[in-house]
Amino acid sequence: MKLATKLISGFVLASVVPLFLISFLLYLFVDHNTETAFTEKSDIAVLAFRSYMEDQLSILEKEANDLAQDKDFLIDVLDLPKRETDLTGYLEHKIAAGEYQFALIRVKESQGVFKAYEDGLSDVISGYRFPQSASGLQSGSTGLVKLSADGENSVAAIVTVPVFYRDEPIAELMIGRMLTTMAGNYRLERSGMAALLVTANGRTLFANADSLLLPKVRQLSLAKSEETVWKISIGDQNFLARQTQIMGLDGSVVAAVVYLFDQSDLTAGKSRLVRIFALLALSALILSLLLGYFYSRSISRPVIEMSQAARQIASGAVPQKIIYFADDEIGDLAAGINRLTDDLKSTEIKLRRSEQVAAWQMFARQTAHEIKNFLMPVSTTVSALQRSAEAGLLDRARVDDAVRNIQVELMRMKQLLGAFVEFAKLPAPTFQRIRGSLLVDDLNDTFAEQIRAGHLHISVDGQLPKLDCDSGQIRQVFLNLISNSFEANASVVQVKIVVDETKVNFEIVDDGDGLKVASGLDPFTPMYTTKARGSGLGLAICRRIIVDHGGDITYAVNPTGGTVFTFHLPWERK
Repeated sequence: MKLATKLISGFVLASVVPLFLISFLLYLFVDHNTETAFTEKSDIAVLAFRSYMEDQLSILEKEANDLAQDKDFLIDVLDLPKRETDLTGYLEHKIAAGEYQFALIRVKESQGVFKAYEDGLSDVISGYRFPQSASGLQSGSTGLVKLSADGENSVAAIVTVPVFYRDEPIAELMIGRMLTTMAGNYRLERSGMAALLVTANGRTLFANADSLLLPKVRQLSLAKSEETVWKISIGDQNFLARQTQIMGLDGSVVAAVVYLFDQSDLTAGKSRLVRIFALLALSALILSLLLGYFYSRSISRPVIEMSQAARQIASGAVPQKIIYFADDEIGDLAAGINRLTDDLKSTEIKLRRSEQVAAWQMFARQTAHEIKNFLMPVSTTVSALQRSAEAGLLDRARVDDAVRNIQVELMRMKQLLGAFVEFAKLPAPTFQRIRGSLLVDDLNDTFAEQIRAGHLHISVDGQLPKLDCDSGQIRQVFLNLISNSFEANASVVQVKIVVDETKVNFEIVDDGDGLKVASGLDPFTPMYTTKARGSGLGLAICRRIIVDHGGDITYAVNPTGGTVFTFHLPWERK
């Protein structure tokens, strides 16, 4: 794994994991608080409805007491049985006025009953035995009773009050309202409820809901005797259901009230919460990646440069200086490599100067040798002419022969001087960034005939990168080396190109006659040649070009016969 990847991964782990953990804990906290707030809101709604019911019972109790004390109602109470028609009509008038839904009068002595009901209630109320007061008719009672196990209007709120005459109770008045009527008048929107149901014996006796929800909830058995709070789905909606029991006058459970609270807003709020925290987590991840990337660049860039510099130093090249301004351990390491680079440059300059001095010394010796080789035959020819002239033997044929010998040596010297001029005028390379494949394409075009004939083979191992070089001078190196191989009677020449991390390696192998280099001599030395008419500068020019490009060239004997020339050109990823 690269250093930059390690730094980014470490930065992400160090920053994102705590952020994710904090975000998760914060999400749980907010989610719990949201759920708690929703539950508390439902608690308040339930308390508000129970308070409303208590108020309704208080109002009903007041109405019963007012009715028992109404002088118009108590018409000749000693003659109550004779006034049944009047009393029944009076009660019906009260029911029609909406003060209550049913009323009964039970006479103490005769146990007669006068009654009046709202339409549809007679079947429910008739035959029901209302509870007796603990002490006869001495005190009243208020509460809920279950009138019938079958009818939908079977749970009623009742008030019983005694009717007195001359300080003695002579009858008992009972009035009441159906619970469904009282709950049906309750406004659900003021408490945030979606529906309000009255249930008994597993049946829904009454439901107060909007027109869309009402048909659905009336078909459900929502009463849960074991639970007071649960969740339920109706269609595509989720609800929180709560239940309170209704206790009768005798202490038994007569019914239950079920409250439904729509959880759509809660679900939507949780979904928004999830999206918000997901967005926060994603933002944290992106931010940590960006910070890790820039931080890793600030750390890994000089490290990468130092790594490249170390590889270049190991390959014999002099790297560029590393630019790093921070005063830390990496800065100290970069400064050390820069000092090493300066030392290498100084050493390289000294070495080049030494090589140049040695080369020029060798060049001077070779030049002196060549001039001596030129002057010796010329001097011999001139001396022979002089002796012939002194002896009087000088004739035309001998003069022509001497002139031809001198002209041959002059021509050879002229060719030699031309090679010297070419070597001296070799310009510095003009670097341009080119595709490495262009060098191969140029070889294919230049030696197309040899390639078709099977005398030249070119192979490439790896993807050729872009190179900073003088393509014309590199082409001249290939021409010199391949031409030398064919001039040495090579039948097959192989050009092998191998790409590695820091350089492109070139190898030219042939099966020709070879250079026949004497032991201890360098074939790249100027003026060194094994050819009868060679200038001795071709390989020297090749070395100069390769060295000017930051590379090196070497020579070896091919074990199967012929020569092996190897050189390389450095390259960097950009």
